[in-house]
Amino acid sequence: MFNASVITVLVLAEALGYRRAKFGKPPRNPIRVVHSGFISCSIHIAFHALATVAPTTLTAIAFVFAGWTTFIIWWKWMARAPKPNWGEGDDSGGGPNGGGGGGSGGGGPSPGGGGLDFDWDAFEDEMNDYLDRDRELVGA
Repeated sequence: MFNASVITVLVLAEALGYRRAKFGKPPRNPIRVVHSGFISCSIHIAFHALATVAPTTLTAIAFVFAGWTTFIIWWKWMARAPKPNWGEGDDSGGGPNGGGGGGSGGGGPSPGGGGLDFDWDAFEDEMNDYLDRDRELVGA
């Protein structure tokens, strides 16, 4: 009876966690990989510690599988976190001290913009030098 109730609670908790990770609110802010890795390793180690003190083999196996599943669900949820906006809003084109590195210095899409600010007309004008009238590569 104990095994059945523990496994049922674990399956229910994992299903609800998966539902939240896939369809719930994503994290509000970007989270560093080190912090996320620390939390996921803590989850993983905690479930393995529970498996060590489990009263039966079946419960120990359930705790180990729950640890791995929670580990995967955590990373699925973290994958939905917003990406950091490195280089956004930096007009100087330099790093924090104005020292020449780190800004997005091109006409391409910005890292956090999703590609919506790309100038397709300018791109097509540049490509006209390499394409003939039939839109085949020149010299190919």
